[in-house]
Amino acid sequence: MSVVLSNEEVGPCRRALKIEVPLPAVEAESQRVVGSIRKSAQLPGFRKGKVPESLVRKRFKEEVEGEILERLVPRYWEQAQDEAGIVPLLPPEIAEVHFHADEPLTFVATVDIKPEIELRNLEDFDLPEAETETKPAEVDEAINQVRRQRGTWNPVEREAARGDRVSLTITDLSAAAAFDEADTEEGDEAETESAEAKAAGPRDVEIEVGDASVWEELSLAVTGLAAGRKTKFTRRQGEGDGEGNGEGDKATEREFEVQLEAVKELEMPPLDDDFAQGVGDFADVAALRATVEEQLADAKRKESVRQRESALLRQLAERHPFPVPGGVVDHEVKHMLEDYAMNLARRGVDPEKAELDWQKMADEARPQAEGQVRIRLLLDTIAQEREVVITEDQFERTIASLARMQGSSAPKVRRSLDEAGKLNGLRAQLKREAVVRQLLGEDPVEEVADGESAAAEESA
Repeated sequence: MSVVLSNEEVGPCRRALKIEVPLPAVEAESQRVVGSIRKSAQLPGFRKGKVPESLVRKRFKEEVEGEILERLVPRYWEQAQDEAGIVPLLPPEIAEVHFHADEPLTFVATVDIKPEIELRNLEDFDLPEAETETKPAEVDEAINQVRRQRGTWNPVEREAARGDRVSLTITDLSAAAAFDEADTEEGDEAETESAEAKAAGPRDVEIEVGDASVWEELSLAVTGLAAGRKTKFTRRQGEGDGEGNGEGDKATEREFEVQLEAVKELEMPPLDDDFAQGVGDFADVAALRATVEEQLADAKRKESVRQRESALLRQLAERHPFPVPGGVVDHEVKHMLEDYAMNLARRGVDPEKAELDWQKMADEARPQAEGQVRIRLLLDTIAQEREVVITEDQFERTIASLARMQGSSAPKVRRSLDEAGKLNGLRAQLKREAVVRQLLGEDPVEEVADGESAAAEESA
C-alpha cells in the first residue's frame, strides 16, 4: 500500500512528499503508547497502573500524541523515501502535520535530494608536475633559519643594513596633519584625543630591516641611516595593493617620519658538530643536514599533492555543472561559522561578544561552501559508479590513526564517532579520497590503508 500521497518538486534538488499513515497503524501505535504510559501513570484515587485508558488519553493527551508522532513519522518517512526512490542529503523538514482522532495521520516532509549528475571526462587533467627534489641551497637556508633563532643580536656603531634589527620611532605625519586641521572647540581636548590623535603620535618599534612582514618603504628608508638620524618616507596604499583603505580602495599616500635609535647585528652560532648536537639528537652536521633535507622533501611532497589535488578538483567541477541543493549549502555555511566560533573560543574570545557581522561572514562563505558541496556530491557519484569500497581493515587503520592523533584508544574513538553519528561520514570521506587518488593515477588502496588521510585529520 502506497503511503506517498504526492511528490512535488519545490526547488532545485528539493522535494516535498505528502505522506499518509493509515488509520489502523495510527490506532495500533496509539494503543501501544497509551498502554506504556498507563503502566507508570499515577493519579489521585487510582493505584499505579490502574488508571482507566480513557482517563490516560485525556490527562496525558500531549504526551500520548507526541510519543505517537515520534514513533510513526520517522518510520513512515523511511518507507516513503524508499517508495519515491529518492536519496535525501539531510534529515527532512516536517510540516503540515494532520493528526486527529479516527483519521489517518498525514504530514509533509520536505528534503534536499541528490541531483542527477552525468559523469563526463574523468581523464586528461592538466596537473602540475610533482616536485620533491630539495636543492642544497634550500637546506642551507633552513639550517640558517635555526641558526638565526639561536643567534645573538649585538649593538653596532654603523649605518643600518638589510638583515639588521633596528629600534626606531615612527610618526604618521598624515594622521597628525588631519588631526591638526580638524575643527575642535576649546575645552574639548580630552574628548578629541581619539584614535586619530593616538595614531599621529610617535610609536617606538623594533623591526628587522628587509623582513617580509615589514613595509618595504620603511626598510628602504632606514637602510643606510645611522642611530640618531631622521628621515621621511611615503607609503602608497590602495589600487589593488590588497590592503584596502575603507574608501573603495582608491590610492592614498601617507607620509611618515622615522628616527633611528639603535642598530643591532646578528651573530649566528658556527655551523659545527656542537651546534648540531645542541639542536637535537644529531651526531654531527651531516646528520642534521640529512634530516633537514628529508623534512623539506616531505613538505614539498605534501605541497605537491595539495596542488595536484586542488587542480584536479577545480577541473572536475568545471567539467560537471549541476544544481547544488541550497539547504545542504546552508548547512555547510552554518558548519563553517560554527568552526570559526569554536576557534575564537579556543583563543579566549567570546563569539557572542565579538563585534562580528555574522550575516556578512555567511554571505562571504557561501561560494566556498557551495564549491565544497559540489565536489562531495561529484566524488560520491564517481565512487558509486566505480564501486569504490573501503575495507574494514582500511577503516580500522584510519580509526587507529585517529586514536594516535588524539592520544586515545581505537575503541574509544570509534565509540565517540558512533555516538556523534560520524562513522558513516568518515567512511564516505575515505571513499572520496580513494576516488581522488584514482583520478591522480595513484594506488588508492595503499594510500588509504596507511591511515594518514585528510578524513582522519578532519575527524580529529
